[in-house]
Amino acid sequence: MVKEFILIFIFGFICLNVVPIYKQSLEAGVRKERIMVVIPEVHLRMPKVPDPAGETEIVRTLIEAGYKLVDQQQVKKVRYNDVFDKAWKGDDEGALKIARKYDAEILIVGQAFSEFAGVTRVPSMRGMPGGDLISCRARVEAKAIRTDTGQIIATYGAHGSAADISENIAGKGALADAGRQVADYFVKMFETASLSVSGAGIEMIVEGIKGFSALNTLKKKLTSVQGVDDVEVLNFEGGIATIDVSFKGNAMEFASAMEDSGIKLKIKKLEATRIKAEYR
Repeated sequence: MVKEFILIFIFGFICLNVVPIYKQSLEAGVRKERIMVVIPEVHLRMPKVPDPAGETEIVRTLIEAGYKLVDQQQVKKVRYNDVFDKAWKGDDEGALKIARKYDAEILIVGQAFSEFAGVTRVPSMRGMPGGDLISCRARVEAKAIRTDTGQIIATYGAHGSAADISENIAGKGALADAGRQVADYFVKMFETASLSVSGAGIEMIVEGIKGFSALNTLKKKLTSVQGVDDVEVLNFEGGIATIDVSFKGNAMEFASAMEDSGIKLKIKKLEATRIKAEYR
């Protein structure tokens, strides 16, 4: 009888909690944008918090909304890298480079902290022992940046609170509460803002260019491709050129347009706004 009750309880929990989330994800559809979330957090009595609760809540909410996320186990390797602190303060070049390494189109970076707020004495009731209930407050601040252009899409901050007999759990609860508010705001902003990479600049890394004459020839050919507005050589060293192409479409569409134009490039890697190729 007890076993049957437990099975019924588990089935009910899945129906009420897991199935609606799964259904919501299906209805939302899987969106194109891949997002990396890096928000280190601190509880003021603990220098570094393992498995940040605010970051986790933002990731969970974005997944439910249909976005693709960089695995938090990968983020864990770089979470406390100084470049993300610099990105929050305005110098985002290093952080965007790491985000692009993980093929992220959007980087959400920020900071979060929780702190002890007070203790409430809970009296014993109906034979249940009393005890201390610890309250914590938290704040999560974050901004979303496009990794291709460095454009800030959204920025937001929120306060959260929670209580528990454990200060650490109360702190995590407060961070999760604040993180949920930030995530909800970002989802609304992403739905109304244009996140499409169509029309954005496409970065090309082209190897095997033998001299400036060959580089100039390639530039002229790229300029002649239908849909290209401008071509700018950003760097040329050791036979490798970094070229910025303003094109009305994404990288895959541009690669197809180059092929139609007869440009002989061996594509080695193709991302949403980035092409790595070898000149032939």
